[in-house]
Amino acid sequence: MTGALGCCLLARRVARRSSAAGGTNGSCGGSTTTTSKQPLLRGADEDSALAHARRLPQPQPVVKTNGVFEDWQFWDQHDELLRAAWREYGRADAAVYAFPSAPMLHPLTAAAIESDDVGALRAALVEEAPGVYALPLLSHDGCARLLAEMRRMQTSGIPCRRPNGMNRYGLILSDLGCEALLDGLCSRVAAPLGERLYPEWVGTDDCAETYGFSVSYELGGDVALAEHADTANLTLNLCLGSEGFSGGELSFKGVRFTPTEHQQEKAVVAQRPGWALLHLGGHKHAALPLTGGERTNLIVWCTGKDGVVRIRPRGGGLSGTIRTDEAEHAKYVPRPVGA
Repeated sequence: MTGALGCCLLARRVARRSSAAGGTNGSCGGSTTTTSKQPLLRGADEDSALAHARRLPQPQPVVKTNGVFEDWQFWDQHDELLRAAWREYGRADAAVYAFPSAPMLHPLTAAAIESDDVGALRAALVEEAPGVYALPLLSHDGCARLLAEMRRMQTSGIPCRRPNGMNRYGLILSDLGCEALLDGLCSRVAAPLGERLYPEWVGTDDCAETYGFSVSYELGGDVALAEHADTANLTLNLCLGSEGFSGGELSFKGVRFTPTEHQQEKAVVAQRPGWALLHLGGHKHAALPLTGGERTNLIVWCTGKDGVVRIRPRGGGLSGTIRTDEAEHAKYVPRPVGA
C-alpha cells in the first residue's frame, strides 16, 4: 500500500475519537484533546456559526513524498464550530442520507435489496475480472440526487477535508452525517456478498465499521489515480456519473498478502453510473485517465472494529488482522497463533 493514504488513516482515527466523545455528525474533521478548540461565537453572533465557518481560510495541503497531506490541527481546532455550521446549513434532500429506498435503487436489484434476498443479489452480480464484481445498485434518479447533495456540500463555503492523500477533490462522507447510508451499503449489500464471494477473507467481524468518501475526476482537476490497495477488508466503489464521461476505467492486478501480490497482468474494468464494483480491499488497482466529462464515485471501505484490516486468511491457525495505523508497514509472514 502506498504511503499516500496515510492522511486517510489519520482522518479515520481522529473521527473515531470524536465519535467516542459525542459523534461527528456534520463535521469535516475529528476532535482530540491535544489542541485548544475554537470557541463558538457568542452574543449577537451566536447563531452565525455558518458565517464564521465560511470566513475560515481553507487550509492548504502540505506536499510530501508519495502524496499530499493536510495538517490535522486545523480540523481539530475548529471541530466544534464546523459541526455547528453543518447543522445550521442543514440538508436539502434528507432521503439521500439514509439507506436508499426503491425510487433510488436500480430496478434490477431493488426488490432483492429491500427484501434482503442475498441469493437474488448474488445472481445479479457480473464478474468483470477475477475477484472483481459489478452490481447494478442505484437508479438514474438515485445517482442524480446523491450528486446534487454532494455538490451542495462542496459549494457550502464551509471548509471540507479532502478524502485522502491521493485524491484532491471529494468529501469525507463519514463526517457529514451519512452514517446510515454508508452502514447500510456495507451491512445490507457489501458484507453479505463479500462473505459469499471471499469467505477466506471476509466474515461478519471483518465488516463491523465503515469509512465512506467521494472522489471526483475531471479535466483540469484529478484525472487519474496511481496504483494502490485500500485500507479495508472489502471495498464497494459506486459510480455516480455524471453522464457522458469517457475514460476513467479501473485496472486491477493482484491481491495484497496473497500469491498474486506481485502479478503484473492487468484487467481493465469500465465504470457505469449506478453500478458498484465490489472487491477485496487488498486488490491492487488504479484509475486510468479520464478523457472527457466528469466522474464522481462514492466509496465505502468496510473494516473490522476500530479499523482493523485483515492481512491473512480466516482460519488455518494464523493470526490474521492488523490495525489500520499499522497497515502501511504490514508484511505477510504466516505465523501460528500466539507466536
